[in-house]
Amino acid sequence: MRRVVYRVDAFAGGKHKGNPAGVYLTEKELPRKELQTIAFETALPVTSFLRKLSDNTFEIRWFTMNCEVHLCGHGTVAASYWLHAEFGIGELQFQSKSGPLTSKVTPEGKVTMDFPAQHTHPCDEPTRKSLEEVLKVPIRNCFFGYEDYLVELESSETVVNYTPNFAEIEKVACRGIIITAWDEHYGFDCVSRFFCPRVGIMEDQVCVSAHCKLVPYWKDKKNATYLHAWQASKNSGELYLNALKNDRVRIQASAQRMNSVTIG
Repeated sequence: MRRVVYRVDAFAGGKHKGNPAGVYLTEKELPRKELQTIAFETALPVTSFLRKLSDNTFEIRWFTMNCEVHLCGHGTVAASYWLHAEFGIGELQFQSKSGPLTSKVTPEGKVTMDFPAQHTHPCDEPTRKSLEEVLKVPIRNCFFGYEDYLVELESSETVVNYTPNFAEIEKVACRGIIITAWDEHYGFDCVSRFFCPRVGIMEDQVCVSAHCKLVPYWKDKKNATYLHAWQASKNSGELYLNALKNDRVRIQASAQRMNSVTIG
């Protein structure tokens, strides 16, 4: 059976920038195995699967090439942008395994969402030293939460120029490692990168869940309620973020619809 999956570049400032995601709309609930097969054949970092529940409410599930994830921000940006482009829906409700999510899309295609803030806690000294041995760079701070390590390095230039050893990073018992620094060089508030080879993504191009940790981290450290953040991956992407009073993070993003992919 031939299926059409649409590619959308979330957090895109131009062609082939940002983080690509597949979007697939299904009329009925499909078995998990079938969804995983579609995601694998689509061969994008994440595929968002949508099932319509009402005029502006959709069930959403996200699959990487090798597993289902319970929350994916860039996949939600892509789905929101595609639904607006395809059906003109401006205000969206998503039902996910992580609970309800809301999204608004302007007539120009700008997407605004809010997600739960993800608070991290400091690592002990043996863990910090162990991560320094893995990363091979000095660590200023080391935190952990929601399956990820958040590691502050000495400068934004160190983050941007860092060369990861994915074989070593994959040995660390976590979903992924975020490296970050307050920016005094590139014109942003903070800079980050995110490595997660254990879930089949060597370096995430732009990751919302990582920024759901970075916002409360930098708010506590710099008293920064608003952040203009840069994820300095190969494709790279900019995020406009602010910490909300109800312990949530508002994310504003752009996207760009690309081509469709026919599989099967």
